[in-house]
Amino acid sequence: MYNLPQFNNLVDMAVQQASQRNAAPLATFLKDNGAQDDAASYQSLHEAACAIAMTLQEKGLSGRNMLLLFAPGIDYIRAFFGCLYAGCVPVPAYPPMGARDLDRLQKVAKDCDAGAIVTNQALAPVIEHWVQQLGYGDRMPCLALDQLLNQPLDSGFQPYQAQADEVAFLQYTSGSTGHPKGVEVTHGNLLANFNQILHGFFAGNERLDKLEDLRVVIWLPPFHDMGLIGGVLTPIFAGAQVTLMSPLTFLKRPLLWLQTLSDQKAHVSGGPNFGYQYCVRKISEEQAATLDLSNWHVAFNGAEPIQSAALDAFSERFRVSGFDAKAFLPCYGLAEASL
Repeated sequence: MYNLPQFNNLVDMAVQQASQRNAAPLATFLKDNGAQDDAASYQSLHEAACAIAMTLQEKGLSGRNMLLLFAPGIDYIRAFFGCLYAGCVPVPAYPPMGARDLDRLQKVAKDCDAGAIVTNQALAPVIEHWVQQLGYGDRMPCLALDQLLNQPLDSGFQPYQAQADEVAFLQYTSGSTGHPKGVEVTHGNLLANFNQILHGFFAGNERLDKLEDLRVVIWLPPFHDMGLIGGVLTPIFAGAQVTLMSPLTFLKRPLLWLQTLSDQKAHVSGGPNFGYQYCVRKISEEQAATLDLSNWHVAFNGAEPIQSAALDAFSERFRVSGFDAKAFLPCYGLAEASL
């Protein structure tokens, strides 16, 4: 097994990786057409987090819970670490698309006693209207990330360094069986979970010269624990490179997911069972023949019941692409156990 890095908390992780990996690419976000929409290096993430944190601290929000409302993208990662750097507790959520989403969001905001909402410039007017509609007023200000990033960097700024048993973020359950419940996920929980995940990925399967060579492709949303912990935070822990796309992009163009894996010779990707079924339905044998999935070492499958027939069908369809059925990694998790 690889020698896994040792960090004291998630901020220490980001700071050390920025120092060691510097301008190495961390994340790229793709548009529906496959073109790059946004990108961040380890150093640029650190600088963005510092700028955000300085503004949050100036506003007296250190120690408060911060509701994050973004569409999938790298801004979510910037805001998440900006909160951690400020000593705030990020609360991943998603912009409401309808009355049911709005009801859930209202319950989450009330339950966590959010000190503010962080979103982007495009969503800010909609979110501000919702905040006023619910009567929160100035008690829950809506902060646009674009403005937080405009803060001039102070070379003397020191990010908040949490203890291992301090809460890193609040992960809310789906609420499918009642009100959504906030799970306090600590820095220590997460660091232990990253180790477990990487051991699960690579125990007895060390195909990379070093862990930093790892390439990951993820279409899962960052407000879902599998997308955030498995698809973003674990790659940062490993010093890896991750390519992101929206779930809506995957639904429109499932071939783009596998084409990205093929083009980048990526090693790790996955999703719920339906994602594999969807690819079999939507991608033809002729299209499969144009792909090279021989570098896909870990194809994780979780977040819903796993059907062996779906895995068999995927293996059969993409055998011509060089996909190895041994790459499948069925997994089980729940918010109460980090991932």
